[in-house]
Amino acid sequence: MSEFAFPGDPLEIKASEWNQVRRQTKPNSTQAVPRAQFIPETYYAKAGSGGVSARSGSTLGSGTVTLYYRGASNVLTTTGIQVTCYNISGTAVDADAWLIISREYTSRDFVVVVESCEAAS
Repeated sequence: MSEFAFPGDPLEIKASEWNQVRRQTKPNSTQAVPRAQFIPETYYAKAGSGGVSARSGSTLGSGTVTLYYRGASNVLTTTGIQVTCYNISGTAVDADAWLIISREYTSRDFVVVVESCEAAS
Protein backbone atom coordinates (compact mmCIF):
# COMPACT_ATOMS: atom_id res chain seq x y z
CA MET A 1 0.00 0.00 0.00
CA SER A 2 1.39 3.41 -0.95
CA GLU A 3 1.77 6.08 1.73
CA PHE A 4 -0.50 8.61 0.01
CA ALA A 5 -3.32 8.33 -2.52
CA PHE A 6 -2.91 9.70 -6.00
CA PRO A 7 -5.38 9.84 -8.91
CA GLY A 8 -5.79 6.38 -10.34
CA ASP A 9 -4.73 4.55 -7.15
CA PRO A 10 -7.01 1.63 -6.24
CA LEU A 11 -9.31 2.40 -3.33
CA GLU A 12 -9.95 -1.09 -2.05
CA ILE A 13 -8.69 -0.96 1.50
CA LYS A 14 -9.02 -3.90 3.86
CA ALA A 15 -10.76 -3.12 7.13
CA SER A 16 -7.57 -4.04 9.00
CA GLU A 17 -5.67 -1.38 7.03
CA TRP A 18 -8.24 1.37 7.63
CA ASN A 19 -6.99 2.43 11.07
CA GLN A 20 -3.46 2.70 9.69
CA VAL A 21 -4.71 4.75 6.72
CA ARG A 22 -6.71 7.07 8.98
CA ARG A 23 -3.57 8.01 10.88
CA GLN A 24 -1.53 8.87 7.81
CA THR A 25 -1.01 12.57 7.25
CA LYS A 26 -0.95 14.86 4.27
CA PRO A 27 2.51 15.88 3.12
CA ASN A 28 3.84 18.86 5.14
CA SER A 29 0.92 18.68 7.55
CA THR A 30 0.15 17.39 11.01
CA GLN A 31 -3.56 16.94 10.26
CA ALA A 32 -4.55 13.28 9.92
CA VAL A 33 -6.65 12.77 6.80
CA PRO A 34 -8.27 9.56 5.55
CA ARG A 35 -6.85 8.39 2.24
CA ALA A 36 -10.19 8.78 0.45
CA GLN A 37 -10.12 12.56 0.95
CA PHE A 38 -7.20 12.87 -1.47
CA ILE A 39 -9.41 11.88 -4.39
CA PRO A 40 -10.59 14.93 -6.32
CA GLU A 41 -14.32 15.32 -6.83
CA THR A 42 -15.07 16.32 -10.40
CA TYR A 43 -18.43 17.26 -11.85
CA TYR A 44 -20.04 18.12 -15.16
CA ALA A 45 -21.62 21.57 -15.06
CA LYS A 46 -23.20 24.23 -17.23
CA ALA A 47 -22.60 27.92 -16.61
CA GLY A 48 -25.63 30.07 -15.93
CA SER A 49 -26.84 32.98 -18.06
CA GLY A 50 -24.23 35.25 -16.48
CA GLY A 51 -21.31 32.88 -17.08
CA VAL A 52 -18.43 32.84 -14.58
CA SER A 53 -16.46 36.06 -14.29
CA ALA A 54 -12.70 36.21 -14.76
CA ARG A 55 -10.13 36.57 -11.97
CA SER A 56 -9.11 40.16 -11.27
CA GLY A 57 -5.66 40.39 -9.70
CA SER A 58 -5.76 37.91 -6.82
CA THR A 59 -9.57 37.97 -6.54
CA LEU A 60 -11.21 34.91 -8.06
CA GLY A 61 -14.07 35.33 -10.50
CA SER A 62 -17.34 33.61 -9.68
CA GLY A 63 -20.71 32.67 -11.09
CA THR A 64 -23.57 30.24 -10.74
CA VAL A 65 -23.42 26.86 -12.47
CA THR A 66 -25.81 23.92 -12.62
CA LEU A 67 -24.47 20.43 -11.85
CA TYR A 68 -25.05 17.61 -14.34
CA TYR A 69 -24.40 13.88 -14.41
CA ARG A 70 -23.72 11.46 -17.26
CA GLY A 71 -26.91 9.52 -17.75
CA ALA A 72 -28.04 6.78 -20.09
CA SER A 73 -26.38 6.76 -23.51
CA ASN A 74 -23.84 9.36 -22.27
CA VAL A 75 -26.45 12.14 -22.16
CA LEU A 76 -25.66 14.94 -19.72
CA THR A 77 -28.67 15.28 -17.43
CA THR A 78 -29.28 18.13 -15.02
CA THR A 79 -29.40 17.51 -11.29
CA GLY A 80 -31.22 20.81 -10.80
CA ILE A 81 -28.57 21.78 -8.24
CA GLN A 82 -27.04 25.23 -8.66
CA VAL A 83 -23.78 26.14 -6.93
CA THR A 84 -21.35 29.05 -6.89
CA CYS A 85 -18.23 28.23 -8.85
CA TYR A 86 -14.93 30.14 -8.74
CA ASN A 87 -12.62 30.88 -11.66
CA ILE A 88 -8.83 31.33 -11.39
CA SER A 89 -8.48 32.13 -15.10
CA GLY A 90 -8.05 35.68 -16.36
CA THR A 91 -10.68 34.82 -18.99
CA ALA A 92 -14.39 34.70 -18.15
CA VAL A 93 -16.46 31.59 -18.82
CA ASP A 94 -19.19 32.20 -21.40
CA ALA A 95 -22.87 31.97 -20.51
CA ASP A 96 -24.29 28.48 -20.99
CA ALA A 97 -20.83 26.92 -21.49
CA TRP A 98 -20.22 23.30 -20.52
CA LEU A 99 -17.61 22.83 -17.80
CA ILE A 100 -15.68 20.29 -15.83
CA ILE A 101 -15.47 21.59 -12.26
CA SER A 102 -13.84 20.27 -9.12
CA ARG A 103 -14.02 20.87 -5.38
CA GLU A 104 -11.11 22.58 -3.65
CA TYR A 105 -9.79 20.40 -0.82
CA THR A 106 -9.78 22.75 2.17
CA SER A 107 -12.66 25.15 1.51
CA ARG A 108 -14.83 22.64 -0.43
CA ASP A 109 -15.55 25.43 -2.95
CA PHE A 110 -16.31 24.51 -6.55
CA VAL A 111 -13.68 25.69 -9.06
CA VAL A 112 -13.58 25.71 -12.87
CA VAL A 113 -11.14 23.15 -14.26
CA VAL A 114 -11.90 23.33 -17.98
CA GLU A 115 -14.45 25.03 -20.23
CA SER A 116 -15.85 23.54 -23.41
CA CYS A 117 -14.82 25.38 -26.58
CA GLU A 118 -18.39 25.95 -27.72
CA ALA A 119 -21.55 27.12 -25.95
CA ALA A 120 -24.05 24.56 -24.72
CA SER A 121 -27.03 23.81 -26.91
